Order: sequence, then C-alpha cells, then structure tokens
Amino acid sequence: MRVVHKKNAKAPAAYTGRLVGYARVSTADQDVMMQTAQLERAGVHKDQIWSEVVSGVKARRPQRDMALIDCRRGDTLVVYKLDRLGRSFVELLKIVSDLETRGVGFRSITEGFDTTTPAGKFLFHMLGAMAEFERGLIAERTRDGMAEARARGIRLGAPLFFTKERAKEFERRFRAGESVRQIVETWGKSPQIVYSRYTKRKLDRWRPKS
Repeated sequence: MRVVHKKNAKAPAAYTGRLVGYARVSTADQDVMMQTAQLERAGVHKDQIWSEVVSGVKARRPQRDMALIDCRRGDTLVVYKLDRLGRSFVELLKIVSDLETRGVGFRSITEGFDTTTPAGKFLFHMLGAMAEFERGLIAERTRDGMAEARARGIRLGAPLFFTKERAKEFERRFRAGESVRQIVETWGKSPQIVYSRYTKRKLDRWRPKS
C-alpha cells in the first residue's frame, strides 16, 4: 500500500534548539535572581532569560510576551514554577498549547513538567482534558441550580430596584406633582430607570392635570 505524505504537514518538532527562560516576581522587594540562577542551572544561557517584576493579578506581562515571541520551532521555554507563567490554570494551558502548535516545548523546573518528552506531552493533554471536563461540570451545576431556583420562584439576577414599596412611593409623589427627575435624584438614579419600567401612556395617566 502506498503511503501519501502531505507536503504541507509539519514533522514533529525535534527539541534541539535553544532554551529560553522566563522569570517573574510580584513585587520590587522580591529578588528574581533565585529564579534566574535556577534557570541557568537547568541549562538556560543567561542571555536567553527574560525577567520582570509584575503582580500575579495583572494580565499585561511585556517580558513574558517577548519571551514567547522569541521562541522558535525546536526551542523550549523554561520557567522556575508554573505560576510564574500564567495567572490561572486555563491561561497556562492556552499558552502551552500555543507553544506546542508552534513546535516549541515547555518545561517547569519545580513541578518537573516537560512537554518535550512523550510522558510530559501526554500529561499536558490529560490536564487539558481534565480542565475542560471541570468547566463542563461547573456549567452544568450552574444551569441546574438556576433551573431549580426558578422552579422555587426565586428571582435570579440583580436585586429588583422597583420594589412594591418604592413603586407605590413613586406613584404617590408623581401624582402629587413631582417630576420624574426630582424623584429619581433622591434615589441616586437616572430617569431611565423609570422609563424602562413605565410606559409613557401610564405616566401621562398619572400626571396631574393643570
């Protein structure tokens, strides 16, 4: 049987390129040197290490992005610890998946995570499948909980602003001659909250006759 090879298909990456390192600390009083020293011990040349001081909650990480851009097919991105690279497990999976698509490996020193090995790559795909499974369970539990709440007559969403008491207050004050703006300003709201509840016809019926 003749085997047809696709011309555009890329061969599996051979991770024989550079080791590119990334190190991050959250505050200026922390020392990034410990991480960079560990990266050098792992074989990363000091000229190939990108480092920065960025809080873990911030999405923008310029040096990390430069490290990702710097990686070429066959290279391996190395970090001291998984949480240095991403703000969440979902973000981490996305970054590593993008690297794999580009033929770039990923290694974390502390956790021993290494996608350049068959076992490490298998573990990565297992973690991705588990994360997707967990997201599905959370979504299902949320839908079931909302359905049960609706069946019990529980109102979902933001608290209702126009309670029965407030609606009665508005009608009384409006019939007494106060304008919509005057009333809602005492509540710290805009007139739109009234117009989204009452039709112009109803307001005209309540408006005092001059």
